[in-house]
Amino acid sequence: MEGIASEVVLVRNEKLAEITLEQEALNSGKYEDLLNNQTSFSEVNGPHLKLKIYNLDNFDQDFRDAQKNIPLNERINFSIEERSGIGSFLLNWGFLFWLLTAIPILLLWLVFKLFWSTKPSKKSVQAVKQQNLNGSESAEYHQLNFPVKIGDRTIFLEMYNIVSFQAKDKYVNVLDTDDNTYLIEHTLNDLENKLPQQFIRIHRSYIVNKLLIKEIRKHSGNRFTVLLKSKKSQQLVSSQSYAPKVKALMKF
Repeated sequence: MEGIASEVVLVRNEKLAEITLEQEALNSGKYEDLLNNQTSFSEVNGPHLKLKIYNLDNFDQDFRDAQKNIPLNERINFSIEERSGIGSFLLNWGFLFWLLTAIPILLLWLVFKLFWSTKPSKKSVQAVKQQNLNGSESAEYHQLNFPVKIGDRTIFLEMYNIVSFQAKDKYVNVLDTDDNTYLIEHTLNDLENKLPQQFIRIHRSYIVNKLLIKEIRKHSGNRFTVLLKSKKSQQLVSSQSYAPKVKALMKF
C-alpha cells in the first residue's frame, strides 16, 4: 500500500480495515471501480475503502512488519479502534435512505397536528365573538347562555337567539327567535348592567339584541320603529330619550 494509502484504521469489533487513499491514487482512476462497489458512503477526505478482515491479529502483525523497512516519514498512519455499532449504522446507505424518508413524514405529521390543534371549534368561535363584543375573557364562560327558571328547572337560552327583553307591568319577558316567551325575575335596569354589549336599551321597557336588528324605520318625533329577526318579526318603538343610541346603530 506504500504510495497508495495515507492512513489505515483497524476497527477490531467490526473486523474492518478502513483505508484512506492518497490523492494521487484517487486521481489516477485506478481504484474507481473498487470505490463504486463500496456499500458504505464515505467522507470526501476518507476513509475511501473498507475491507473485511477475518484474522485481526495476523493483519495487525503483518502490517506492522511490512512497515519496519519503510522510513518513518514515509510510513502509513496506522491505528486500532473499538467502535459502537451506531457508528457503522450512521455510515450506511440504508440509514441515509431512512432519514430522507422519515423527515418528510415527520414534517407532514407536525403540520397535520398543528392544523387540527389550532382549528377552532364551534364553541370557541362563538366564545371569541362574544369576547370581542364584551372585551372580556369571562364572556366565554359566563355570557354565552342566559339562565331562566321554570318551576324547579333552570333552562339556558343562547344569547345569540335572544331577540329582546320586554317589561310589562311588574314582570320582564324574554323573547327568542322562535317567538317563545319566558318570564324572568330580573329588572331591565339590572339586565342592562349585566348583559353583554350586543344588547342595547331602546326604551324604558325594551332591551333588544342589536345583532338581530333587521331594519330601523323613522317613526314620529324623535322615535324609531325597530324590526327584529324572529318568526313573527317583532317590532318595537324606541322612546325619545334613547334616540341617540338608536341613531348610533344606523352609523357605520
